[in-house]
This record gives sequence, C-alpha cells and structure tokens, in this order.
Amino acid sequence: MKQFTQRALALILIFALALLSGCAEDNIYLLSSATDSESSLNTQTSSDSSALFESSEQTTASDSSDLLGSLQGVTSANSTVGTASKPSSSQTASKTENEVISISRPNKIFRGLWISYYELPFWGKSESEAKAEMLKMMKQAATQGYSAVFCHVRANADAFYPSKYFPFALQLTGNAGEDPGYDPLKIMIWAAKKYSLEFHAWINPYRVSNTDKNPNSLASGHIAASWLTDGSERAVAHGNGIYFNPASTDAQKLILNGIREILDKYSVDGIHFDDYFYPEKIGAEFDAKHYAEYTKSTRNPLSLEDWRRANVNTLVSAVYKLCHSKNTLFGISPAGNMSLDNSHDNYNKLFVDIALWMAEEGYVDYILPQIYFGYNHPSEKSQYTYLLNVWTSLARHKKLKLYVGLGAYRMNEECDDKAEWHNEADLMARQATDAIKRGADGIAVFSYTATTLNTEHNGLQIKNMFNAINSFS
Repeated sequence: MKQFTQRALALILIFALALLSGCAEDNIYLLSSATDSESSLNTQTSSDSSALFESSEQTTASDSSDLLGSLQGVTSANSTVGTASKPSSSQTASKTENEVISISRPNKIFRGLWISYYELPFWGKSESEAKAEMLKMMKQAATQGYSAVFCHVRANADAFYPSKYFPFALQLTGNAGEDPGYDPLKIMIWAAKKYSLEFHAWINPYRVSNTDKNPNSLASGHIAASWLTDGSERAVAHGNGIYFNPASTDAQKLILNGIREILDKYSVDGIHFDDYFYPEKIGAEFDAKHYAEYTKSTRNPLSLEDWRRANVNTLVSAVYKLCHSKNTLFGISPAGNMSLDNSHDNYNKLFVDIALWMAEEGYVDYILPQIYFGYNHPSEKSQYTYLLNVWTSLARHKKLKLYVGLGAYRMNEECDDKAEWHNEADLMARQATDAIKRGADGIAVFSYTATTLNTEHNGLQIKNMFNAINSFS
C-alpha cells in the first residue's frame, strides 16, 4: 500500500461524501445495460524466534505456552512512551445497542474490506459521535456483502487505543499523543461485531513516520525519538520517514509487546500486516551497525540480503506463535508484484520471503496479495492475469488461505490502466470470478472510501463484484 499515503489528503476530503452515500441496494445492474442479466525457500534464519521470548528480570506475565510465557519487555533506559491515559468510562450499553444484526451471506467465500487510518471517523469526534459514524460504516460494509474488515489500529507506531507502548494516533484529535477520552478500538470492534463482521487489527509494524524524519515531530516521549538519537540504530531515518530497524531485537520485542497488548485487551479475529517491511531503496548503511555485529559473531554469516530476510522471518514467525497462543489468526497482504524466480521487489527490495511463508507452516494463516491492476496494464508483469497466475501457482501448505486484494481506489485515480477502472462496470466482478476459479479462497477490497462514494460507476462495480461472488455455491 505504498501508493495510498500519497492519496490520504484527497481521500480525507472525499470521505465526507462517502458517509452520505447510504447503504447499498440489493439489486445489481450493468452500467452498459438496463437488464439484470449476467454481469527463496531455503533462506536461513539469523536467530530462532523463541529468542525473542527469553526471560529477564522484567518479564511479562502470560498464561500461554513456555515459549511465549516470558515475553521480554523493552528495557531501554529511554523507553518511556508518551502518556496514554485510560479512556473515560462509558455508560452501560443498552440491550438494543449490543444486539447483533444478522447478515445473510450466500457462501463462505471470504470478502474483506480495508479501512485505513485516514478513513476512520474519529478526528475531533466525541465518543457518541464516533460510535454513530463507525456503526454507519460497518452497516455499509455488511450490507454491501463483506464478511470481514481490516481496520488500522497502529499505522505509524501510534495507537487507536490506550497503549502503554505507543502514543495515541494523530488522527484521533489532531494532536499526536492526545487522549481522545475514549477507546476507539473498542468502538470499532463493537460496531463490526454488531453486523457479524470479522475484525482484523491492521498494523504497520516497522513504520514510525512516512512524512517527517525529525524525531521532534513525534509525540512527546515516543520511544522511536530516543532510539533515533542514541546511536543504537534501533530506529533509523530514511527518505522522508522514520522506521524501526527490523534487525533490532529491542524493536522486535516492542512490536511483539504491542501485539500482545491488543490480544490481551480486545477480542479481535486477526492481526494483519500489509506491505511495509524494510523501506525501499535502502543501502548498506541502513543497518550497518547491526550487520557488522552479526558478522563478527557468526562463523558463516549470511549475505546482507539473506540476513535482512531472516530478520523479517524471525518477527513474522514470532507474531504467528503469539497469535496462535491466543487463538487468533495472523495474515499479511504483501505488494502484488511477484515472480516464481524471486526476481521481484518483495524479495529484493522489501526483503520478504513470501514464498517461504506460503509453503511452510509457522509464518501466516493467510496471504492477501495486493493485485491492484487491470487486465490491460501496459506492463505485462503487472497485468492482473499474469500476477494472479503467479500467486496461485506458488506452493501452499495445507492450512494456508490465499485471498486476492483488489484495488477499487483505482476507479478514482489517474492510473496506467485507467480506461478499465474508469469505464468497465464488470471489471472487479471478472477479477473476483477469475480469482476464485484459480483457487483463491476469497477477495479483499482497498478501500472503504472508493467502495462507498455516491457515484453510479463505483456502486455498480461493487454490486456486480458481489453478484459474481454470490454466484458460487
């Protein structure tokens, strides 16, 4: 989802329109017709993931297995996160408020919807206002036909919930670290469950900021500011942003502690990562300190590239174990570019070995590639059919689910394949059909705003997509 941050401001402006669009209709039509007819698998790991759970004097109590029973807290002297007050207590919800609305879905094909941090309706809202807006969004999603939502809960090392590890998100009040006075994540989950939607907590694990590399731009007391300036390279400035260093054990522990906090406090169905791993276009200097320490301590060190992939594998494996200790799913939605020979950017620029995660148990429960392209994209290796065939040809362990991410946002963008996205009312219907026929277990759509804009074309695309999905028994 590298591209969507560039669209954040524009989408915020049109988001108000989306909230006014109302609920989807039941009937489905074609735009062009008045009828209702047919619409590197051997990479070593630099350390076993269990090392992330070693005991210390400041271990965290746990009721899970021995492996997870002593998750170590981050013990840096400068590890204090900005204050995060507990939310104000709410009145007891009425029986009607907690009543679950039954939603009929013709089959068990997974159909997810991403709701990003800049689409969440909390900015400057009171608790009652936030609940009303969130309920409206979940009703819209459920009525259209989705079965699950992926909601941002930590987009930039900040939180849409009271956390002892991360400050409150800027998008709650307009001030990074400021307590909104209630628990937004609790509201999100409540609204989703009211409409029988699975709730997957969406996290960008390594990204601290993608707009400013000045540590003073972070919330007061943010741990990344300390790590960025103490010479440890536990956080690194790169390009226009700040990132936790995937090679840092302290950074890995912080990420795991944050996930454990969510799993302990909230009833979520899944933890979800997207495509932010190592930042793009990094040189050897990005993690030189940690790599030098590693090579000095290892007789036969991995190459820099394999070592970076091993660092990511270590965290992914540890998150999987942690989630499964809490009976929770863990999935990742990598960038859509892919090949069968590891010549793709995921492997060589973001340093993620997705083929390994898909082929072997112990990494993820589902993979959800972002195949955000049309059939006629000018680059052959970005065309939907080419990428779908690659992803569905990769080896999968027997428990893995493969979902396909579709880019509804392209209906509203100037993109290389805009003729399809802007004019063909059955494009997403054909994409969903082809995905399922090729063996995918479902689809997901990016993102909420694009699917709910009050335009004839957007509405027909989504209606026709669900019509196609519902035709499968």
